[in-house]
Amino acid sequence: MLPLAAALAAAGHEVLFAVPPEVKDIPEAAGLATVALGGHLDPLPAFRTVAASSPSGRSPAPAARGGTPRVLSLFVRLAEDMAGDLVAVAREYRPDLVLHDPTALAGPVAAAAVGARAVRHLYGLDLLARASPMVSRALEPLYRRFGLPATGPMTGSATGPMTGSATGPMTGSATGPMTGSATGPMTGSVTGHVTGFGIVAVDPWPGPARPGHLPIRHTAYGAGLTPQHAGRGAPSRAQAAAGRRRVCVSWGHTMARLDGGLHLAGQVARTVAADPSVEVVLATAPEHRRLLGALPPGVRVIEDGPLGGVIAGCDALISQGGAGVSLTALALGVPQLMIGGLPDHLAHARAVAELGAGRALTAGEAGDDTLRRELRLLLHTPAYRETAARLGQEMRARPSPDEVAAHLAGHRTPHERA
Repeated sequence: MLPLAAALAAAGHEVLFAVPPEVKDIPEAAGLATVALGGHLDPLPAFRTVAASSPSGRSPAPAARGGTPRVLSLFVRLAEDMAGDLVAVAREYRPDLVLHDPTALAGPVAAAAVGARAVRHLYGLDLLARASPMVSRALEPLYRRFGLPATGPMTGSATGPMTGSATGPMTGSATGPMTGSATGPMTGSVTGHVTGFGIVAVDPWPGPARPGHLPIRHTAYGAGLTPQHAGRGAPSRAQAAAGRRRVCVSWGHTMARLDGGLHLAGQVARTVAADPSVEVVLATAPEHRRLLGALPPGVRVIEDGPLGGVIAGCDALISQGGAGVSLTALALGVPQLMIGGLPDHLAHARAVAELGAGRALTAGEAGDDTLRRELRLLLHTPAYRETAARLGQEMRARPSPDEVAAHLAGHRTPHERA
């Protein structure tokens, strides 16, 4: 979301980021005006319940709140925690557009309270859309709390200017850490309305254009996205030892926050490094170094290097299947082996596999022998590399954040592409 928010600000619009206190420094570091809201609810215990109930990604977490899945119940609780503050800010700030991530369900409530347009900014697969009726029912009490109708007609179309002025203030919202190919013009009509889903979704995920979605080029925050890019401390592919394939291992932040034992980066690196034909680069955060355990001498650890630069210098990526790392590797044309330990991680892993750009395992399937076998298939089957390269080219040809910002603001029609 940050690249699009920055593009809106650079175009002269007023942009205000509304986030929980623990992530306030992220948009501030990008130079965006920021306000901290909510923060009274600690989501980690509930997320740990979700992780514990689905350790291998084989089944969703048990239902709670009268049949609502636990993870959706958590998103609703976070929205309830933030909505009062966000609606108050919106009523003072009077935004024309509320741009929110798909789990920040207080965003569309605030938009409805002030008559603004709500636009979802996806950061991976559109997983909640599959449960849209359930999401709508779960949000109805929150809409009623502010005297708002839970449903209503949409006010615009993704194929042309949307009603209402977008030349004044705009706001974004998020309820957690921001992780945060259609190569033709931004098209796709919007013909209905579902509570919590806004008028359109900004969508970085590759594949054909989807109705009601605006494609956008994925931009890894803090790093350029070209195969030639090499970030601080990141090796280039040319530096790999002769005859060896370089593999990046990255496990993100979520699993470590839930339970250090779920952060499998060190275990995976040890398993992969046992193959003398493979060179391992492990990208991690300094605070996760202690979770890695003892590593073989040949494993290169890069702390806080721009992830896009690290991945760009590798022949393959092994990850937990997080949305951000998945999109970054796809945009760079790097094949992936993804080991999903949470339902959304496994969904991304399977989606990448279905695209033909990688292979997917559950955490329970990823024994040493299986892991090495799957990696060999990934590295030595040209179709994975060729498909990943094609998808990367298509994703880099998508509309830029500047173009999407102009479209949302209604200043001009989107850039036409061949």
